[in-house]
Amino acid sequence: MKIEHELIHRIISSNHLVLIPNFYLGAFECDLFALNKMYNTTEYEIKRSRADFKNDFNKVRGGLFWKDSTKISNKHDQIRLGKRTNRFYFVIEKGLDVEIPDYAGLIEFEVRHTIIFRYIKRAPLLHRNKADQNLINSCLQGFTWRYYKITRQKLFS
Repeated sequence: MKIEHELIHRIISSNHLVLIPNFYLGAFECDLFALNKMYNTTEYEIKRSRADFKNDFNKVRGGLFWKDSTKISNKHDQIRLGKRTNRFYFVIEKGLDVEIPDYAGLIEFEVRHTIIFRYIKRAPLLHRNKADQNLINSCLQGFTWRYYKITRQKLFS
């Protein structure tokens, strides 16, 4: 969570309305979801190892998430086809040797006395669709549940 926290701190002042860690967008979780003032969305996927990076391309969902229980969906197919956020970034530790797909951007981080982030490759714009009211409502509902869980933990701990 420390990398997510520092990434939020870095991004928070750069025209964003909403930054949500561990947010479900459809059937797949975003390590960090961002909504900016123009209602464009960005997903940040944090990877700490080559194996973790490779496994991200195998994320599939089906069954209960769709009316057609035979339908299977791959997260990266959805990203590539512009069915998720406007932009997608991998955030990886400096020196991690990975091949970034053309639809993704790359941010490297280095842990020193603080965490340093560097944009290596800017994420391309995958589509021009703005966040709609349903997505904004989902963000608000996510915040409400987080608040509830945090306050509940404090009450009963």
